[in-house]
Amino acid sequence: MRAAVATAHARVIGGGENPHDRWRFAETKRRRDVNRSHPVWMERNPELAHFIEAYEAELRTRNLVDFDDMPLLAFRMIRDHEWIRGALRAKFPILFVDEYQDLGYALHELVLLLCFEAGVRLFAVGDPDQSIYAFTGANPELLESLITRPGVLPIQLRFNYRCGTSIIQAAQAALGEDRDYRAPDGAHQGNIFFHPVAGDLSNQAQLVVDRLVPEMRARSIPLQEIAVLYRNAQHGNEVAQRATVEGVPIVRADTQALVRRSSRLSRFIEACARWVAGGWIDADPPFRRLVSNASVLIYGGSTSEEEQRRVQKELIEFLQSTIDTNQSTHEWLRAFRDNLITSWRARARTITEDWDAIDEMITRTDPATNSDMPLTHFGGRIEGQGRLNLSTLHSAKGREFDSVILFGMNNDILPNHFDQRTPEQLREARRLFYVGVTRARKELHLVFTKGQHSPWVAELSRRTQRQA
Repeated sequence: MRAAVATAHARVIGGGENPHDRWRFAETKRRRDVNRSHPVWMERNPELAHFIEAYEAELRTRNLVDFDDMPLLAFRMIRDHEWIRGALRAKFPILFVDEYQDLGYALHELVLLLCFEAGVRLFAVGDPDQSIYAFTGANPELLESLITRPGVLPIQLRFNYRCGTSIIQAAQAALGEDRDYRAPDGAHQGNIFFHPVAGDLSNQAQLVVDRLVPEMRARSIPLQEIAVLYRNAQHGNEVAQRATVEGVPIVRADTQALVRRSSRLSRFIEACARWVAGGWIDADPPFRRLVSNASVLIYGGSTSEEEQRRVQKELIEFLQSTIDTNQSTHEWLRAFRDNLITSWRARARTITEDWDAIDEMITRTDPATNSDMPLTHFGGRIEGQGRLNLSTLHSAKGREFDSVILFGMNNDILPNHFDQRTPEQLREARRLFYVGVTRARKELHLVFTKGQHSPWVAELSRRTQRQA
């Protein structure tokens, strides 16, 4: 769809430009210029505006909306119809917004419309220092502009209840600016370690899996409380491969994740694996919840008693038959698909479920690629341990761990050459580094190639030495 429209209209935004750049410019304009009736819509690159309008017209012809359409359409409906504003104000007198720094222009304009024109009260929480989603249109300046509006009472929060005091102080070096963040009285100290490695990312991965993780576990840090954070999934592959060789169970939060958190089916299958791998003993998860989730996947919100009983019978027969069979994750997933998913998909009344998610999971555990694992690892029910967390820095936002390992902190990775194209991109990359540093509660480890460390690692090291 996008490629077809782009080909037809590429000439209006510069046929010699890279197609990816053309779309990036178009997406930026769509997200920024929310009010199409304002003169600035045509004044800023009218050819690009015509291109966007042609693309959106093609969407309407096909009865489609895309991701950026959703807040734009909502904004136009509320702006153009007073009765909608009144209905929303009556039903929702107060609007709560969390992570305001992640909002783009369309959602920001929607908030202004509802709260400063339609009379809805606003309570917003955000942190501009953690704005790392510019690729979705997020802009920390929108939160900062909100604070300066008349009638807004800003309350600045200073206390960091997560990190040790040393990590809090060092984090300001990561950010490059002092924020006067502090720990509450009696907070633990926290420790920071630097690990230069002679060699490439594979050597760094070897250090992480073979030495750092075992040392942390010897200090009584559970495996599930250790996270390895990196710039992109390709870097994570290095750690994942080494962990597989050493038999360390992992769970990934990146584009190579076995369980896509956006997929209800994937999450349901993971929960079933947890039940089979030992959760049936202590009802973790409860079987009735699995039955309820399966019924929703198949039938949606309305299920008869007969349908419920059928799902329950099918599910318990399969799950019980796989307890203590020593199947690998790949074998178990194939059996799950053949015994349950094929039948459920054929009689499903839902139309939006991603039934192909299980095929993706089967592919990603293919023994031929050395990606298979024991079912207990997939289900997270390993006696005495959990799974090592592997995550991109973006996916780690909002999470916290006892020990964090920042992997691949090289001068060509963070920042890379794309980060340095504009000052704002460089500032966002620095905020990304800051987010990684502040995921750690007790220990922060920075791993990098010797002599090729990120300049921000050097700043953090200098700050740490001054504190000592």
